[in-house]
Amino acid sequence: MSLFGGIQTALSGLRAQQIMIETATQNVSNADNPDYTRQVVDLAANPAYPAPGLSAVGPGQIGTGVQVVDVRRMADPFTMSQLQAALGEEAAANVEQDVTSQIEGIFGELSGSGISSFLGQFWNAWQDVSNAPTDSGVRANLIAQAQGLGTAIQQKYNQLQTLRQELDQRLGQQVDTLNTLTRQIAELNRQIVAVQATGEQPNDLLDRRDALVDQIASMARIQVSAIANGAVRISLGGVPLVDGTTSLALTLVPSAGGVHDIVSPDGTVIRPTSGSLAGLETMRDQEIPNQLNALNAWTQRLITAVNAAHEGVDPTTGATITNVYDLVTPGTPVQRPFFLGADASDIVVNPAIVQNPNLIAASRTANGPGDGSNALAIANLQGDPLAGGAPAGSPTLDGQYQQLATNVGASAATAKSNADAQHLLVSHLQQRRAQLSGVSLDEEAAKLVSYQHAYQAAARALTVFDEMLDKLINDTGLVGR
Repeated sequence: MSLFGGIQTALSGLRAQQIMIETATQNVSNADNPDYTRQVVDLAANPAYPAPGLSAVGPGQIGTGVQVVDVRRMADPFTMSQLQAALGEEAAANVEQDVTSQIEGIFGELSGSGISSFLGQFWNAWQDVSNAPTDSGVRANLIAQAQGLGTAIQQKYNQLQTLRQELDQRLGQQVDTLNTLTRQIAELNRQIVAVQATGEQPNDLLDRRDALVDQIASMARIQVSAIANGAVRISLGGVPLVDGTTSLALTLVPSAGGVHDIVSPDGTVIRPTSGSLAGLETMRDQEIPNQLNALNAWTQRLITAVNAAHEGVDPTTGATITNVYDLVTPGTPVQRPFFLGADASDIVVNPAIVQNPNLIAASRTANGPGDGSNALAIANLQGDPLAGGAPAGSPTLDGQYQQLATNVGASAATAKSNADAQHLLVSHLQQRRAQLSGVSLDEEAAKLVSYQHAYQAAARALTVFDEMLDKLINDTGLVGR
């Protein structure tokens, strides 16, 4: 092996250490980049001289330096897969926590602006009428309290419906974002394939693609599979979103209830099982409708109970159980509903009664305008478990609403607890990923010192070979001159 071979050996060391220094510098520069994956340089010795099988005079093979085999990302596919699944569960839990908290705020029981406050004032107003049935001010107050109760019920209903529509709009925005991400991933696939075809490692492109995949995973549970040429295939519920360099867009189509379904290009309705999309659909299609149904059921019972007592009608059989009278026609039994409407969406006080409070049927005594027994009977509905034709063992009207409000609060508390647990899991998995893929500045600083000394040593070896060549060329062969 010649001196020139030694120069090449030293030069290979210089080149290798330079790449290692540049890689460590890249790591340090991206230490605060959450999407960056730490890179390491893999080295291997160059083939020794002479090659095995060739006859040579000498002690044996001589090394010819070092080569950079790969600049590798320190990524663990298993941890990444676990983290992507956890990100989806966390996103769904966050949506559920946010929405249940909004529902709790709509009912407003914690702030004192809830229906229970209006309901208590409504029952008290009937009690006041029973004590002073001919007092026009007391009757007017009952109308005002009843209107306040009806307005509060309708407001809760409308606010829940508005929230449901907002969730549907958020779902559409998320689908648009998902389509944008899949297009970007398809483009990154194209670039990655092109770089890998040259034999290089597209580490930065891979980092960008992984970050986009994480974003999609937080929206829905996806399946990610590698393709031989370096691209990936992504599917959602068996429906392809990205296939190599091709992306397929999801769309929204109207469905029942004035909301939209997520639909694939082939018309398949997609039901995400995790991620923010699943959380939005769960809240839109289950949680809010459940609360609306509960509010409607309670309101229907309230309307039925109060109207039955105000009309003197058995709500079960429809038979007249007692005659009730107002101040307008005290000697003539009346059957006039106090509330109009079917449920929480349209409950109102009978406009005829609003215009003339004397039409309130407060009496059960013919020609007895001072009698308030019917008003008292309505006030007593507050504690009657059979009010509104409810079966035996049912809660009272107040109790039924308290159960509704308690369930709202319990849902919010459960959602918060679940969100906190999912956040802890994601934090744990992110720490695991950081231990392998994250950048330690102390570790990189120590490596830089080592690489620097190795570079200096390789440079010194190159200097030695240069001096040897100078001696051989300039200071030998001078005899006889």
